[in-house]
Amino acid sequence: MIAAQKRTDIWASRQLARTWFQRWHPWKRLDAHALDSFLKYGLRDLPTPAYPDRADGVTLSCTRAQETASYMYE
Repeated sequence: MIAAQKRTDIWASRQLARTWFQRWHPWKRLDAHALDSFLKYGLRDLPTPAYPDRADGVTLSCTRAQETASYMYE
């Protein structure tokens, strides 16, 4: 199974997302500027087409299905 299929992809806030990403590879190896950029451009506010019923929080800009598909063609 590809890890992206089961990895967390919704957080209550960007700050909680930061805390989560700082604990896991490869994101915990990013310097502060790179992580800030990822949190700014790699996440988007809810709701989204993938999560229309979630009104609060943030999710990945690239959906779980899109990310998973990108690993299947390596």
